[in-house]
Amino acid sequence: MDWDLSDVLESLDEEHTAPLFEKLEDHVASIEQRRDELDELSREDVAEVLDELAALHETAKRLYYRGSLAFAQDTTDDEARTFMERARQAGTEARNRTRFFTHWLKGLDDEEVKQVTPEDPELAYYVRDLRRGREYRLPEEIEEIIADKDDAGVGALKQAREILESSLTFEDPQTGEEVSRSQVKRRIYDADPEIRRAAYDELYEQYGEHESLLSHLYRNIVRDWTTENNKHRGYPRPETPRNLANAVRDEVVDEMIDVCVERRDLWQDFFAWKADEVGDPFDRRDIYAPVEEDMLDIPFDQARELVLDVHEGFHGEFAQATRQVFAAEHVDAFPAETKRGGAFCATPQTEMTPYVLLNHTDDARSVSTMAHELGHAVHSALASDRHPLVSSAPLPLAETASVFSELLLHHHLVDENPEVADALRAYRVVDLYATIQRQAYFARFERRAHELVAEGAPTRQLDEAYRELLDEQFGDLEVPDFFAKEWLMIPHFNSSPFYVSSYSFGALLSLSLYQRYQQDLSFAEDVIDILRAGGSRDPEELLAEKDLDITSAEFWHRGMDVVEEMVGRLN
Repeated sequence: MDWDLSDVLESLDEEHTAPLFEKLEDHVASIEQRRDELDELSREDVAEVLDELAALHETAKRLYYRGSLAFAQDTTDDEARTFMERARQAGTEARNRTRFFTHWLKGLDDEEVKQVTPEDPELAYYVRDLRRGREYRLPEEIEEIIADKDDAGVGALKQAREILESSLTFEDPQTGEEVSRSQVKRRIYDADPEIRRAAYDELYEQYGEHESLLSHLYRNIVRDWTTENNKHRGYPRPETPRNLANAVRDEVVDEMIDVCVERRDLWQDFFAWKADEVGDPFDRRDIYAPVEEDMLDIPFDQARELVLDVHEGFHGEFAQATRQVFAAEHVDAFPAETKRGGAFCATPQTEMTPYVLLNHTDDARSVSTMAHELGHAVHSALASDRHPLVSSAPLPLAETASVFSELLLHHHLVDENPEVADALRAYRVVDLYATIQRQAYFARFERRAHELVAEGAPTRQLDEAYRELLDEQFGDLEVPDFFAKEWLMIPHFNSSPFYVSSYSFGALLSLSLYQRYQQDLSFAEDVIDILRAGGSRDPEELLAEKDLDITSAEFWHRGMDVVEEMVGRLN
């Protein structure tokens, strides 16, 4: 099953793409005409400019996704890759040329902004959200210099790391063939402990050869982050810019991470159970080992109907949005030699049916991935009536539908397949570990690493800091010494500092919502309301209306309680 990209754009031929590039330029020119009349704009004028800005973003997205989706389908397609880069650059230039308008909105005092804020509640929220952290803005000409220097500065450092990583090759411990990082990482899930160990040995050997360069790149990316955000902008903490961008307060994220640390014994107990099930040898290298091989065989058509059934059982709108993705032929389902690995969901335009890329291989992991990505598609579809500027949920809410969808599927599979219930529960718990606990400890390391880099600490001290957190996280489970270098292998530390906590946040939020739903099935309507909101509401306020207090430790503990129940049911 291949997807049909004609809904995005008929082809990459100039006759189809040129009008959109012209349209993008028209949107930019229209906004630029307002530069000299900013102080005379009425609230109606501001609404018009914001609508134009939204249209600009929608056009840029459409161009970019037409190239990137084609490239994901065939990573040897030079035409798609070239077009994707051209579209990315055009979008970046368009945003840079129109930055003056949002910079002006941020610079108004509270009384001034009241006079120009649009009546439309969604645009009003956009303005409010835009001004979050306005006290940390710099003069427009400085912002332009930073944007320009980032391309050739920290942007180049990040790209250098990407180039290095993409050049690494690994020996597949099972076949002996030369493979990519993602392919050798698959072997850490192998049933054979020797294969798992060989996969880790191969990963750490290859990364270890470049330790000095990887550490140098990371420390300078951190220096760039703290110099700009803490020294010049004045943010109180290194993670504050990310949390503000995610529309959550530092204190809320702190509370969530503190609960993860407090409940670490839950995961330690699970790994102790798993050690008994899997048998010796069992240490940190074995936590992803399957409890039972080949739990279920679920061909694609059966998997599709399964996901549709559980979505229908939850809410009709959930199922309707899922069916539309398939009806529109927006799914690329099966592995191919030159196709991108993994899975994702993408929405090229707010009102367009989302696209979903899968690499389905008829196992339980594949159907879980399908449920996850279709959950993202449902979220996007439900929020498609929102203004384009506020249709996308902020990161802490972005995993709500996807994780919820996985939980619906999980409980259905357990109920229908009691003979492999423990294996299914173990798979779900270790997957939640990777999304919640692992990411929370990543976030703790990032905080400490930024402190150490500011003090001029060498690589050895970063290793020691990471090792201390591993020992705390895993308790009695043996962790081989080389895992102290694991931080060098985590892409998000470099590409998106302090991004990782949003994974823990989103998964625990979904678990808490799921617990409420289990207690009261009518809560499904509240979940749909949360998803429909997209990014048009402050997350804390939106959830508070549903009697969900994300500022309290109790809320996050409820999410952990769902995991504890799964662990408690293991035999």
